[in-house]
Formats: sequence, C-alpha cells, structure tokens
Amino acid sequence: MPADTLYVSLMEGTNPQSFGFMMFQMIGMLILISIVLYLSLFFFKKINAKYKNKNQFNSLKIHENVYFSTKQGLSVVSFGEKVYIVGFSNNSVNLIDKIEDEQVISSLKEKKQKINKFSDFFKM
Repeated sequence: MPADTLYVSLMEGTNPQSFGFMMFQMIGMLILISIVLYLSLFFFKKINAKYKNKNQFNSLKIHENVYFSTKQGLSVVSFGEKVYIVGFSNNSVNLIDKIEDEQVISSLKEKKQKINKFSDFFKM
C-alpha cells in the first residue's frame, strides 16, 4: 500500500477544519498540562521550604556520608559545636568517635558554607 493511499485512508471521514481543530485542542491541552506541572512544582517547593524552616534540629547537620553497602555506612555529624563520627546499619546507630581537633571542625564548617553559597545560585 503506497504512503499516499495510507494517508488518504486515514483522513477519510474528516475534513481539514476538524483536523485543525483537533490539533489546536491537542496543543492547548499540552500547554495546560505544562502549566499545571509547573505550578505544582512551585507549590511543593514552597511547602518544602516552610517545612525546612520549622525543623526542630537546626543545630544537627550531616557533613559527609560514606556507604559500605546500601544499608551500612559512616556519617560525620555535627550537633551544635561538637562533631561525631557515627556508624549506621539496618538495625543500629553507633557512636564511633568524637572529633575534637579544631582544624578539622573549622574545615567542615567552611566546606558546608561553600556548598551553601553555591547552592544559593540555583534557588528560584
């Protein structure tokens, strides 16, 4: 079956005006769906920002994570001015060590501040 015959058989029973109207409807729905998706993304970002501001543990920060498997790893965590190394697994969380070296603590804070400044570039 030649391509021209196939096109004609697909277009049988429709006139060009209704085909144009269907294309207009399809483009309109695509624009409407895009607007709804954008507004929902904007809405969820605002809710997430409000939730982050109401966090009770503003002094608790995770600086680094190292994973040994999907359910086991180490984390460097600061709570207030103290920094800890914590091991975690499926069943437990264990305190491994407390970091007391001021140079290490200050480098972690500087690293965290640099990341925050860079991430401010991408905020809406």
